[in-house]
Amino acid sequence: MKTKVAIIGAGISGASIARVLSKYENLEVHLIEKAPDVGWGVSKANTALIHGGYDDDPEKYPTRARLCIRGNRLWHQWVKELEIPHIWNGALIVATKEEDFDELERLLERGRKNGVPEMRIVDRNELFHLEPNLTREAIGALWVPIVGQIGPIPAVIAIVENAVANGVKTHLETEVRGIKVENGEVKGVETNNGFIEADIVINAAGLYADEIARMAGIDYFEIHPRKGEYWIFDDDVPGPRRVLFPTPTPISKGIVVTTEISGHLMIGPNAQDLPPEEKDNLATTREGLEQVWEGAKKLWPQLPPRSKVIRT
Repeated sequence: MKTKVAIIGAGISGASIARVLSKYENLEVHLIEKAPDVGWGVSKANTALIHGGYDDDPEKYPTRARLCIRGNRLWHQWVKELEIPHIWNGALIVATKEEDFDELERLLERGRKNGVPEMRIVDRNELFHLEPNLTREAIGALWVPIVGQIGPIPAVIAIVENAVANGVKTHLETEVRGIKVENGEVKGVETNNGFIEADIVINAAGLYADEIARMAGIDYFEIHPRKGEYWIFDDDVPGPRRVLFPTPTPISKGIVVTTEISGHLMIGPNAQDLPPEEKDNLATTREGLEQVWEGAKKLWPQLPPRSKVIRT
């Protein structure tokens, strides 16, 4: 008799879990998504970076530090297996003043502890060889070659298609409204399309993970939503070869400048904390977009005219 698993949320996390579980013959896996298609939540709208693993402090966040570099290696494998659009173009964390090198040295040491390969600090000459059109104020950078980018929506679709080919059952336009637990044992999930039996429920509901958790009687955490804003330019606008970060501050990693996987210059995001009831707030703001523009100009001063913007 097969163990029934219900995964709530068909974003990048839920899809990836479904794919891994689909390898096992003794499981019946159900992937449940309230939207009309997979990847329509937070997975569709982000910088789509495969991070390098240098950023998480292994003493404060040991699990995160270990899993980030492990995930990077896994993505190098998955993009080949699933033919996901990708580029391994590397990241530069750029210094524009001498004191920035103190932070870059800290990141370098942290990355080495986490097992990140081939990281090094580069001088101004090598930096402009790696990225010729960078701001002339740049004086060096931390170079992380294993950073890359993927197409976020094609990635989710490819993962789910593979999982379905392996026997996973998808339930689209299916909103979870309750989790049935009797005597400490999960029995299944109540949805707008009926009851789905399950021995195990996996909560991959993204922004709504806290609300799903409360349905199962778990109330000790809550999601604090945060919004980021971007500009995307027409594909005839030249962008950088690498993923460009400013030297981070205690508050933020800063505004990223990159050429996304379809060949469009993209700048952003900022970070705006929202109240818990505004998880669906997808609006951009004049103030937020100006903040992104000014932040990006510090790394990429030749931003094109705004007539070349195709999306915010």
